[in-house]
Amino acid sequence: MKAARYDPNRFGDGQGGWWMYAGMSDVPLISGAPGEGQTSAGFHTELDPFAEWDIPLGAYPDIMSAYGLWDISGGASEWTEGFLFEGFPRDRILGGSYAGDSNYLINDHASVITSLWPGTGASNAGLRIASIPAAPSAPVLLISALFLRRRR
Repeated sequence: MKAARYDPNRFGDGQGGWWMYAGMSDVPLISGAPGEGQTSAGFHTELDPFAEWDIPLGAYPDIMSAYGLWDISGGASEWTEGFLFEGFPRDRILGGSYAGDSNYLINDHASVITSLWPGTGASNAGLRIASIPAAPSAPVLLISALFLRRRR
């Protein structure tokens, strides 16, 4: 949820806050095909009932989180590490709406959460794994070498 909705500069430089919807917005995104809408959530076509699942990643390049994540609305609801009820440790919290979700205007709001047991094999739930590249080692080594040489 933080990667999708939290913005470290939401209220100004260094003044973080939460957005209510994906894409750094407090209003719902417009559902539709790439080039027509802003999310695949809620998008459905009668001609091809699976068209919303065939939209490639990154098809809405102007809609992203403050951390640069694309496709945080539509595609799949995402598992979080939390539990909705302490007495039910099998049910993990899901956040966000999925492609074709007819209730996406409600489900995409930051305050709406649900839970599901990961073992159910739901096709509308997924897991996002983000990789953040490390700083290049060459400049770090060069700066270190210059610093050490100067000390002698």
